[in-house]
Amino acid sequence: MSDPFRDKQFSSRFTAMGDEAEDIFERVTTRGFARYGINRPPIQLRLVPEMVRYTPDYLQGDRLVEVQGVGRDRICKLKVDKHAALLQWNTIFQTDLFVWDNVDRVYAQFPIKDFPVELCALGAFPEGKPYFAVNVEALPASWSEVDDAF
Repeated sequence: MSDPFRDKQFSSRFTAMGDEAEDIFERVTTRGFARYGINRPPIQLRLVPEMVRYTPDYLQGDRLVEVQGVGRDRICKLKVDKHAALLQWNTIFQTDLFVWDNVDRVYAQFPIKDFPVELCALGAFPEGKPYFAVNVEALPASWSEVDDAF
């Protein structure tokens, strides 16, 4: 059995992260959207300011949307620095978090300002990047099922 996604090296996770969740977002959203964020650029982002590095994935007419997937453990792991950057974006334009649970095949979208930091544990990815960890059931969201055609 292969390692869980969260335990793989960043270079391995980098090639697949977000693809499924973003595909689901594009299929289920009822609002128009345009790709907005940085998607695996061929440059190093270490020196890029966090707010720029964590530009939300999508622009809609009335908000920005960051897309996040969760796996078998059903734990939403949001990087601490990404959360801070998304809160900065939210001061400029409403910013939502879209979460895709690929186990139960459900999704939800809610304002990033409502992300329940107070309920989170702190964890760290293998490369040392800290994240907030919260069970998807604790997220302030109404879940919708994805049609089996997806």
